[in-house]
Amino acid sequence: MSALADQTVGPTADEQLAAKFAVPDGFRVSLVAGPELANNIYSMTIDARGNIVVAGPGYVKVLHDDDRDGRADRATLYNHLPKSGSQGMYFDDTALLLNGDRALRRWTDRDGDSKADGKPEVWMKLAHPEHGAHGVVRGPDGWFYVITGNDAGVRREAINRETSPVADPRCGVVLRISPDGQQREVLAHGFRNPYRLAFDRWGRLFTVDADGERAFHLPWYSPSRLYDIAIGQHHGWVQEGWQHNWARPGYFPDN
Repeated sequence: MSALADQTVGPTADEQLAAKFAVPDGFRVSLVAGPELANNIYSMTIDARGNIVVAGPGYVKVLHDDDRDGRADRATLYNHLPKSGSQGMYFDDTALLLNGDRALRRWTDRDGDSKADGKPEVWMKLAHPEHGAHGVVRGPDGWFYVITGNDAGVRREAINRETSPVADPRCGVVLRISPDGQQREVLAHGFRNPYRLAFDRWGRLFTVDADGERAFHLPWYSPSRLYDIAIGQHHGWVQEGWQHNWARPGYFPDN
């Protein structure tokens, strides 16, 4: 037997990656892009052309799979902002809604080169610490929905619709914003640090809120929780600041 034939072939990159994940039957894990294209990724979305778009500190990049083999071949720098990194993005056709650098902004790519054109529209000020402004999605009603943690700084002044289900928001909130960015209301509040939100097929909103890690083993400890978001209601977290903790216990009738 030749020395070449005697060599053992090691696992592929996809096999090594898949070994680190447990996925349901019928699913598989594969590598789309490595750190050579985008590193320290904070959030991800899909643009109007079906490209994966990722964001991290000081960049938003569009990943291009030129040969359609499921792996990104190159990356285009859409924007060198936000410096803070964006923890929430959504493409509305060629426009990108993006949280970061203490605001929700709308960038545009009019010429289709996967690069932002000019300066953005600032839709509203939103603080952007770890517990700040996070996920952005478009709802079935065509309006945009933004979820925030308890340090985003959303107060009653941010609301300009008299029909807002919450008039005096506390801690993390779900914002509802009109397609032109001009009208704003708060649908729910009392969150600690949720990162994403999603609609089910019937239009109900869901999120996962972070636990209160400073209260482990104490009677009022609040674990990470999946919420079927109750419109107009407070969801239990009552303090601002990541160093604080006080959540209404689960047996409270208003939690």
